[in-house]
Amino acid sequence: MRSLRSLALPGLAFAFALASPMSAAAANLPPPAPSLDLAGDWRFALDPQDAGLSANWQSTTLPGSIRLPGSLQDQGLGLPVTVDTPWTANVQDRSFWTADHHARDRREGDIRMPCWLTPTNHYAGPAWYQKTITLPEAW
Repeated sequence: MRSLRSLALPGLAFAFALASPMSAAAANLPPPAPSLDLAGDWRFALDPQDAGLSANWQSTTLPGSIRLPGSLQDQGLGLPVTVDTPWTANVQDRSFWTADHHARDRREGDIRMPCWLTPTNHYAGPAWYQKTITLPEAW
């Protein structure tokens, strides 16, 4: 059981918790549920055409791998960024597509959108993940 104490000084306020020696069992709390850490390498496939279900990908071994937790971009996965990449935000300054001074930012294979960081890869859509695990006997 914790008790909350507060201390007020002119212009400052502090709050701190004091822990009592009461255990979880004495507090009538259930023991924590068993868990299994799923972090690590997973099999993986992007599915931009959303064909995986109809192609029965759940019954196959996916060809790629990804480390989770993690992001596609940090692992070099996704589709290359192009001027046609659908972003969740948009560029209000339309000169990006027309102005000469932005030509260097529109080079094929090296797109750099103004006003925010541009990853080298981008993906928003269906993806498949697989991992083989062994459940403990006690479960």
